[in-house]
Amino acid sequence: MNCSVKLVVGKDKPAIGPGLVSLLEEIAGSSSVMEACSRMDISYSKAWKLIRQAEECLGEQLVLRKSGGSRGGAAELTGFAKGFIKNFRKTEKQLSSYAQRTILKNFAL
Repeated sequence: MNCSVKLVVGKDKPAIGPGLVSLLEEIAGSSSVMEACSRMDISYSKAWKLIRQAEECLGEQLVLRKSGGSRGGAAELTGFAKGFIKNFRKTEKQLSSYAQRTILKNFAL
C-alpha cells in the first residue's frame, strides 16, 4: 500500500506548496520565468501572482528580476528561496517516509 503527502508551508496562511516549489526550481534551472512557465504550462501572470503571494506571506523575496534589453531579461532565486526549496524537499521526503511507515504499521497489509 502506498500513500502520498502534500506539504504546504506558510506563516499565517498557506504560501508555498509543491507547485510553487517546482516553479522556483524551473526558474533556477532556466534563469527565466517565461521559460519556466512554458515548461510547466502555466501563464506568466499566474506565475508572478503565485510568487508575489508567497513573498508577501513569507516576508522574503524569492525571485530577483533583471531587466532585458537587446538580450532579454533574466531571473534568479534569492538565497532565501534556494534554502527554502532545499528544506521543503527535505521535509517532504521525511514526511513521506514517515507516512509510508505509519500506513504499513496501521493497516498491516
